Amino acid sequence: MYLLFIEVALTDFTPFLFLKKLLDTNIFDQSEAINLFEALIDGKLDETQTAVFLTGLAFRPDNPIFLANAASEVLKRGQKLPSFPHNDALDTCGTGGDYSSSFNISTTVAFVLAACGVPVIKHGNRSSSSNSGSSDVLQYLGVRIDLSPEAAEATFNKLGLCFCFAPQYYPFLKNLAPIRKKLGFRTIFNQIGPLVNPGGAGTHLLGVSRNSFLDLFADAILQMGKQGIVVCGGGKIDEVTLDAPNELRIIHSGSISSAMVLPTDFGLRSVSLNEIRVNSIQESAGIIIEILNGSTIPGRDVVLANTALALLAAKKVKNLKEGVEMGKSAIDQGKAKVILEQLKSFVV
Repeated sequence: MYLLFIEVALTDFTPFLFLKKLLDTNIFDQSEAINLFEALIDGKLDETQTAVFLTGLAFRPDNPIFLANAASEVLKRGQKLPSFPHNDALDTCGTGGDYSSSFNISTTVAFVLAACGVPVIKHGNRSSSSNSGSSDVLQYLGVRIDLSPEAAEATFNKLGLCFCFAPQYYPFLKNLAPIRKKLGFRTIFNQIGPLVNPGGAGTHLLGVSRNSFLDLFADAILQMGKQGIVVCGGGKIDEVTLDAPNELRIIHSGSISSAMVLPTDFGLRSVSLNEIRVNSIQESAGIIIEILNGSTIPGRDVVLANTALALLAAKKVKNLKEGVEMGKSAIDQGKAKVILEQLKSFVV
């Protein structure tokens, strides 16, 4: 459910008054905020106004209704796959921002899920806080990230998987990139990213980098009429981790429930963060190839754990251990590797 906002007149001082009110009183005016946000993405704010408004939003209290509405406004203006929405598809895009320097886990999971028969529309971008973003590693692996929406959908229809490069679908946000870089902190757009899948994926496995984000994103997903699982690994990683408890929010049938998943629940060995860190795109790509080739390196277990949770979100399995076994079969039978090779050859 979305709130109806009353449009207010925009003046040169509106962003400054918004920030002052927020800092002085902690009052977050949603109508004012959404009107300013629309002005921002429509290019109506100058650089100073943009910086002030984005700073104000960084101080805002968590507000899932605002986040859902802001994501909706971005979606309205973006390009989409021709048959949008694909309610049967799943996205593994997370918030990032955990600075863990892990290899591209969710990207690897996307190949395994597709091999398990789960349709995946993977939305992603270049790295902002890690050593390898999803777009970076896919490009290094030889996958075209610049396919048109029509070609991406053709890939999806043939392989059950496609990748949507965020800047290609939301070019109107490009002008904000230099200001965001100057500000030096993560902005509202880092939160919006996982919620604006250009294919309209109906299910999310959405990793967040801190437990305090769990309810925010679960409520936003619910507001947007979707389902899925929001996970935070060990209170600090936007993936399932195998060396600490994982806090979950499960969005299903119009409600949200909480759960805790322990590493032992997957029936896999413990894997520390140090065992899955990489220093470059090349290292991340190397680990992905090893995993898809069937190597039993530590990263494989982390991929299997995240795959199992995604399969549970997609209602493909009844429990996590069943999901792990399905993921193992997809890898060991070479099906996940075939998906990557076919994706590389798709150059329409």
